[in-house]
Formats: sequence, structure tokens, C-alpha cells
Amino acid sequence: MVRVPVPPFAYFNLSECVVYTAALVFGWRMGLVAGAIGATLADFIGYSVWWPITLVVKGVEGLLVGLLSTGRGGRRDIVAICCGAAWMIAGYALGAYWLGGPGWVVSEVPVDVVQCVAGGVVAMVLAPALRRAVPLARDFRQGTGADNQRGTWR
Repeated sequence: MVRVPVPPFAYFNLSECVVYTAALVFGWRMGLVAGAIGATLADFIGYSVWWPITLVVKGVEGLLVGLLSTGRGGRRDIVAICCGAAWMIAGYALGAYWLGGPGWVVSEVPVDVVQCVAGGVVAMVLAPALRRAVPLARDFRQGTGADNQRGTWR
């Protein structure tokens, strides 16, 4: 993971690219997993104070994007990313306030906005290519497919 420290306590990373792309291509389940588990593991590497906040905020972010997107691209995916980004920015602002007060919020929010915009742009480019490259993505999104005859992903 590429991380860019931003004083005093925020850092910029590319986790939104992964969370948004996973949610747009594979649906809410994978968005939830990518957000909750992937981003939380990244926080353990150097910003462990954030992991409980990341677990909830990024997990719900991936869930929201996956639920609100159609899985086919277009304006609905942009709306889904915007809703996920709004949740993420608000969640981390509250977390920053809880951890360090208003000064942390001032340093956190601008970084989060840039991170969400960058992640959204990358996801809108990657998602269509991955949908074509991974034909089973649609089946996974819908909870159907050869490996899921009993509907265990529903």
C-alpha cells in the first residue's frame, strides 16, 4: 500500500480505489470486506490508533457503494461513490474529533476529500475493464453462479 503521511495525524492512501472498485464490480459483500478488512489491516501497519474507526467507516462505505450501484456503470455508480465518500469523510471527521479534537478534524477532512476523489476517478476507470475481464463478477454480485447453487451468498 502506498501511504503519504500528512501532518499531524492524517495520511493519504489509495484504499478508496480498492474499496470503490470492489464494490462497483463485485457488489456490497466484497465492498464491505475490502473496506472493513483490507483498510483495517493497512491501518495496523503504521496508524493503529485508527483501526476501530476504519473497520466501521470503511466497511459501511464499501457496503453503501455496493448497494447503491447497479454494477453496470453510469451515473448511478457516480452517485454511489459520492454517497460512500460523504459517509467516509463524515465518519473520519467524527473519529478525528473523538481521537484528538477539532485540530485533528481540520487536518483530516481535506486529505479525505482528495483521497475520495482520487479513488472515485480510478474506480470509474478500473471497474468497466474489470467487469469485462472477470465475467463471473456479475454472478458474484447477484449471489448466483455455479459455485452457489444453494444461495449461500444471498
